[in-house]
Formats: sequence, C-alpha cells, structure tokens
Amino acid sequence: MKKWLLGILVLLLILFGFVYFYIPGTLYVHRTISFATNPHGFHRSIMNEKNWPMWWPGEKKGDAYQFNGNSYRFIDTRISAVVLEISSDNFIDTSMMNIIHNGTDSVTILWEGTTESPSSPFNRIGKYLSAVKIRKDMSVILDSITGFYSKQENIYGIEIRKEKVVDSTLLQNFTVSKGYPDIDLIYSLIDQLQEYASSRNAKQTGNPMLNISTQDSMTYTTKVAIPVDKRLENSGKISYKWMLGGGNILVADVTGGPVSIKKAFDKLEEYVSDTRRIPPAIPFESLITDRRKERDTSKWVTRLYYPVM
Repeated sequence: MKKWLLGILVLLLILFGFVYFYIPGTLYVHRTISFATNPHGFHRSIMNEKNWPMWWPGEKKGDAYQFNGNSYRFIDTRISAVVLEISSDNFIDTSMMNIIHNGTDSVTILWEGTTESPSSPFNRIGKYLSAVKIRKDMSVILDSITGFYSKQENIYGIEIRKEKVVDSTLLQNFTVSKGYPDIDLIYSLIDQLQEYASSRNAKQTGNPMLNISTQDSMTYTTKVAIPVDKRLENSGKISYKWMLGGGNILVADVTGGPVSIKKAFDKLEEYVSDTRRIPPAIPFESLITDRRKERDTSKWVTRLYYPVM
C-alpha cells in the first residue's frame, strides 16, 4: 500500500515539476500580421472604436466585444496602439494592439500581452489553456481586420478610382450669391454655357460640372463648366478653361443630395491627404442626374472628380 502511495506521490511530483517547468511564470500571448492598406486611413479608423462593429468577427454586448467565449474591451489608445482588456474564465489582463506603418502602402499589427501564471498547478494549467485559446482567437480577429481593411472603400466609405482626364477643353461660368445656390440658379448658368457653345457650333462632350465654395457660409461662389469639342473665345463671365489631358484624377460615385455629396468629398479630401497627393485644380461634381427633372435628392447620382498630382 505504501508503495502505491509513494508511486502516486512521485507521479504528482513529476507532473507538478513538468507544469512549472513547461508553463512559465509569465505567459506571453501575441500574434502579428502584415497586409496592404493605406496606413494613415487605417490608423485613423482602427483608433476609433465606433468603427469596430463593422469588422469584429463576433458580437458586442454592452461595452465588451465577444468572440469564442472571450471578452475584449476597448480601454484606451496610444499614439500608435490600442489598449484592450482580454478576459475569460481563467484569464484577465490588458494587451496592446500596436500599429506599425510599413512605408506608404501597408501596415503590420503586433498584438501582444502578458499575464502572470498562478502558483497553483491546476490553476496554472487552466490559465495556460486559456492563453493558448486566446492566441488562436487573436489570429482570427486579425484576419478579420485584414479582410475588412484591405478594401479601400471600407476605410473611406466610398469606392475611389484612379483615372485619367478625358475632357480637357471646358467652358466655365460662375456667379456669387447670398445663401446656398438653388437648382434653378445652377442650371441657369449651365444653360448659358450650352447656348453659347451651340451658337459657336461647339458640341458638349460630357455632363455638366459643378463646384460650390464659401468662406463664411453666407456668400457662395458657384462655378459650372461643360466639356466641349473645341476651344472657344471668352465672352463676359463665360471663359475657356483647360485641364491637362491624360492627367491623374480621382473619381467616386455617390447617390444622394448635398449632405451625401459633402460627406463623400470629405472622404476624398482624407484620401488625398493620406496619400500625400497635390491637387493642381479644384474638385468638382459631374451632374449625372438632371436635377431640374429629378427633384428627389435621394435619387441624384453624382460623379465626383478630384484632380491630383
């Protein structure tokens, strides 16, 4: 009987020795991933917790993001990192999701955290198994981030295309008004351009273009243009304008009224800033929908153009 007890005791001592030898006193959980994306746009988006539900692979309950039985809480942000609390039945500690810019077209995420192992061998095993599970979950979560942010439209909310300038010969007209210009004012300027072009046997080759600007939200400058097939002389407010044919231009389509268009232009501005582009000319709207015929702004289709270098 004593031999059996001694044998069991020896086995327990071996097991406990193995546990303390194999499982370190400090558990290090980490995962790393690199992928192509715009570093500045990604950094701005990932640092804003409001954007997390769009890519999180699980669900959110209260202030915690749930995945595979574990909870992740957005605690704080650093200059280039997000602080997350990770908790499960046998594990609770903070971690850092470090954001590393790789040049101008990719990022690396280093997600890491440490926690102390309990002194009890059974609790130590339980915490170790939880750490192993968390490491696997980190990989899934990082894959979800990669899948979402590899698509440019998920960063900026719109699809931005890079194209070349086609319509380079333009007729331009403008006016200054108190208050935001209405549809009739805009199209009266366009009508003047179309009548002038027709009187000079010039053909319009594309949709009307529009740019509205203000310095004080009271006085607005409205500029319109139409592309034509030949250069025409200036006449009063009507003037010839030339754009570099074959030059670079960013293009995005938006459906909706002035508020939707403004939001899309703001995103284009962010993209231009993030990619360190220089605008050689003002951005403008191409009026795909005739707004005089369609007064429902939710049905307006507008193509945004942003010349860049």
